[in-house]
Amino acid sequence: MTTRLLTTLLVAIGTPSSLAQVDTTSIITGTATQYNGAGYPNVCFTDPNRYGVGHVAMNGPRWDNGAWCGAWVEITGAAGTVTVPVLDVCPECGQNNLDLDPTAWSGAVGGLPGIEPISWRWVSAPSNIITGPLVFEAANGSNPFFLEVTPIDAINPVSTLEILVNGVYQTMTRQTNFRFQYSNTQLTEPLTIRATDIFGNEVITSGLTISQMLNEQAASGNFPAIPSNDIVIENAASTTLSAGGNQDFGLSIDGNASSLTFTVKNLGTSTLTGLAVTIGGINSVDFSVTTQPATSLAPSSTTTFTVAFASTTQGTRIAGLQLANSSPIPSLSPYNLDLTGLALSSTTDTDNDNLNDAAEALLSDLGFNWQSSQPDLVNTLFNNANTAGLFTAPQLQALALGQPVISKTNNSFTLTLDAKKSTNLIDFTDFDLTPHSTSINNSGNLEIEFNTNDDTAFFQLLFQ
Repeated sequence: MTTRLLTTLLVAIGTPSSLAQVDTTSIITGTATQYNGAGYPNVCFTDPNRYGVGHVAMNGPRWDNGAWCGAWVEITGAAGTVTVPVLDVCPECGQNNLDLDPTAWSGAVGGLPGIEPISWRWVSAPSNIITGPLVFEAANGSNPFFLEVTPIDAINPVSTLEILVNGVYQTMTRQTNFRFQYSNTQLTEPLTIRATDIFGNEVITSGLTISQMLNEQAASGNFPAIPSNDIVIENAASTTLSAGGNQDFGLSIDGNASSLTFTVKNLGTSTLTGLAVTIGGINSVDFSVTTQPATSLAPSSTTTFTVAFASTTQGTRIAGLQLANSSPIPSLSPYNLDLTGLALSSTTDTDNDNLNDAAEALLSDLGFNWQSSQPDLVNTLFNNANTAGLFTAPQLQALALGQPVISKTNNSFTLTLDAKKSTNLIDFTDFDLTPHSTSINNSGNLEIEFNTNDDTAFFQLLFQ
């Protein structure tokens, strides 16, 4: 349990807002404590329960004079993950640590208050919570000579507020309580304010008045959210492979390669650079990048890369793919995938059931398992092959004779051809040839011309 004095939070006057630093590129590991946030007047906004999801106080070293006010953070602890706004500061909290209100604590950490480990990162405001435009709220006592405005409901943290004075935008100074102040000259209403987020996105709003802003006045729009998946990889089936997911390459039989082409999509608002694919892991030698993606990728654009899997080492092969890129989202830069493949041989019968491993893997839909002996299933396959129009190796081998076929009488040799035909490679009947159907061509080769009306026919010539 932490306790803070309100006066600690309100006395310091801030440095220029251009120094705001909100870390958008890191997953930060720290600890969480709990405070009764509802019991204090809120630093960033008037109402700490504005969004109904709880909130969090940023640690003093990262506070940066209110730069984190209104930012949203995703916090993961023992109880789960919550996404809540930063609405306060915890001056005594150490670097990387957060102070959670009871609602945020319950969702992320759970249990009694204490000091518990968490990880957290910045995210754009959830689209189901921030559904409308940016809102400007003027502080009580504001007037044309002294104006203080708080930007509320920003999708991304506000870096600067500027007010248009005599045709020139003047920077409003951010205070530690997240009010942006201007008091240099008398203002003439209606007012025009330009809000800029930490990514340089702008919202320019005209027609503002102090009286309306005292009760919150809507801006002309809001900032674009940075997608939580600003880069995605899809496989050949157009299925998105989540970072940390798996892609199976199927079979490599007798060392033959199987290849897959992947598509990289940039869903973000800035160009991704440094794209390159590498393969690592215990069986990385079995996977290779045959085509690299483009090195840079503009918003809404795609590029492809191809990976091949080939192995003569029997069994499951495992490797890791890494797509390096400049994504601002830590979990996607780099983008990692697990790769798997199965290498089998057509000459190896691991389970000794008279069917080779590669064939059993290819027939797995029929119940075959290359690692499990299934002689009954194998016998069923061979016994019914002829019915399915298939033929066994012994049947094909029976077509070849293993004895001399030319007889010698004195100095004369006689070659006798006995022609037979079959439709099943089992039962052969005589196939009559007539004298006029045989001839010797100009190359001295014997030619036999014949016709058959059978849909399926095999012919056997026996040399006697």
